[in-house]
Amino acid sequence: MIAIAHFLLGALIGMSLENLLLIALLAFISHFLLDAIPHFDQGSFKHRKEDLTARDWGFIVLDVLIGFALALFLAFKFSFWQVAFGAFFAVLPDVINNFAWKFKLLKKPFFKQFHELHDKIGFKLTPEFLWLGILLEGVVIATILALLFFS
Repeated sequence: MIAIAHFLLGALIGMSLENLLLIALLAFISHFLLDAIPHFDQGSFKHRKEDLTARDWGFIVLDVLIGFALALFLAFKFSFWQVAFGAFFAVLPDVINNFAWKFKLLKKPFFKQFHELHDKIGFKLTPEFLWLGILLEGVVIATILALLFFS
C-alpha cells in the first residue's frame, strides 16, 4: 500500500483515540492490515532496490511527501500528538523494512523475523492484476478520506 494510505489511516486512528500507547499499537497493526489488501506500490514488481527507476523513486518521494503533508495538516487541525503518533506508527513498519539500515538489521533475529512477516503479509499482485491493486488502493484511500472528513 502506498504511504499516503498508511499516513491517513494512522491519522484517523489518532483522531479517534486519546491513549497514545493504544494509538501507537493500533496504527502499527493497521499497517499490516492495509498491506494484506491487494494493492500496488512502486516495489510491487521489483525484486531489488537497484531495479527501481528514477521515475519509481520520484513516485515514492512524492507519495511520502503528500502523505506526510496530509498527516501534518490533520495533526494541526485536530489533536496534534494523537494524529502524529498514529501517522508515525502506521508508516513505521515500512521505515524499518525499506531503508538502508535494513541490511544491517536483518542480521539481528528480531528484525529478520519482522522483515519475513512484513513480506509474508504483503499481498503480492502479478502484473496482469495491477489494475485491481490500483482500484482497491483508490477505494481504501477514498474510504479513509470519507471517514476523516465526513464523520
